[in-house]
Amino acid sequence: MAILLLMILLMVAGLVSYHQAKPARLLTVPNLSMRLDFAKIINHQGHKLYIEQVSFADYQAAIHGYFVLTNALECRGMLRDSRYDFFDFYSVALCFDDGTLRLLRLVDKVRVVKSDKPINIDEFERLIAGVMYD
Repeated sequence: MAILLLMILLMVAGLVSYHQAKPARLLTVPNLSMRLDFAKIINHQGHKLYIEQVSFADYQAAIHGYFVLTNALECRGMLRDSRYDFFDFYSVALCFDDGTLRLLRLVDKVRVVKSDKPINIDEFERLIAGVMYD
């Protein structure tokens, strides 16, 4: 009986720690048809980065989804700084009080990489260069 109770407590503790470590999704908008490919946290060069990627039905849906998601992300809090790549209209970097993020459209997918704290956009771009396209 004591072993069974201990096993149940360990299972509950594992579920609680799993849900605490799991970040809130960034790429969510009601009525936007997309599929989550992955969401993960990695440690990269001393920084904790959250990476999330969603897929759309096709290229056109991804273009539409990218602009809807960009607007939703810009409205999530007080924007400290932003940078749009005018050579690639499907890439934007945004800096908020809780972190810096970059949103990128890749054919029929959209990926976001977000730091756990605000970082200067130039420094952030250098930091994520190795993980943005992995």
